[in-house]
Amino acid sequence: MSQTVTNPIVSTRTEVPLNTDPLAAALPNGHRGIASRLRYEAPLQNTYLFLRHEFALSNELGVLASDPASSVGQLGLHPKGITAAELLGQRVAEIILECESLELRDIRIFTSPLPRALQTAKIITDAMNSEWSGFGAALSKPISHDSLRERGWGTELEGLSVEHWRQVRSADAGGIPLAGVEECSAFLSRITGFFVEQEALGSGKLNIAITHCDSIQAASMVTVQNHNSGHYSAFQPLDNGAGIILGRPLLKLSKVFPRPRL
Repeated sequence: MSQTVTNPIVSTRTEVPLNTDPLAAALPNGHRGIASRLRYEAPLQNTYLFLRHEFALSNELGVLASDPASSVGQLGLHPKGITAAELLGQRVAEIILECESLELRDIRIFTSPLPRALQTAKIITDAMNSEWSGFGAALSKPISHDSLRERGWGTELEGLSVEHWRQVRSADAGGIPLAGVEECSAFLSRITGFFVEQEALGSGKLNIAITHCDSIQAASMVTVQNHNSGHYSAFQPLDNGAGIILGRPLLKLSKVFPRPRL
């Protein structure tokens, strides 16, 4: 890793009226212009590597877990998820070492506050620092960011089978949210807020976000340009430990981690 090389991205602005944009229609008025800017006017000036947390105990149980205060929300990684997170951290560190235009100080790691994501983020950070120990510098500890939480399933669905997600999707389609479930517009709005906050801090950074399957799908929906998907679930779900690249291309990472797919 050496001195940062400026690599400006030329805007690929596409004029799309807000009233034809399903995302803008789903968001509160105050966020509609932000969503339009992110998706149609100016490409993101930072690179975002979104990683799904590694295999967790809640995955083994096959249950919805979005509340850090609930018994299932407090569950961390399965033992095999811990091993996988260590390997993932080593892999990401090796790839980043080949990115000559990136400085260590330009890398920030964010995480959902749920334990399975926090644990994944800490293991990955420790593994990356171990790989880079000879550089005399280390990544800061992961930053817990509430915007990266899994969608809130509410007390009635928390702990139930993940198959109950189908009820939520049907309710979203009908425009009548299930009682206690975080509204789709609110979920998309907070994910949008994460990008707005980071973009305001400058350009040329690599922001690694350890989060959840639905949060990654939502992140894809609010940033991928020129699509007319009506719901974030239209984006391909990721397995545990898998990732996607959003925003500014970073060649080596972009060869390993794909762009979102519908």
